Amino acid sequence: MKIAVKAKPEPVEQLNIRVPASLKRQMEATRKLADECGADYNATLIGVLANFNANLHEQLSRSRSRTASANRSTTAAEGDGKFSDRGVWNAGAR
Repeated sequence: MKIAVKAKPEPVEQLNIRVPASLKRQMEATRKLADECGADYNATLIGVLANFNANLHEQLSRSRSRTASANRSTTAAEGDGKFSDRGVWNAGAR
């Protein structure tokens, strides 16, 4: 008899984030719809979050590298690799 040996799943931890009430309602509605369609909402969300985190990490690392290696001052229009007062990321000139 063949037995399929499976790897142990990665340990999970809980992360609590605050979201606007309207987004929470939208997410709950989408979770319900996903369940009705037989889709795994949590697994899909985790996949999206993993991709988002990897992309953001890469973008921030590139921005930090450019900022550290550049010994010139930049203007806000060029982007300074920091968040503006409005919370918008100025990634810097590319």
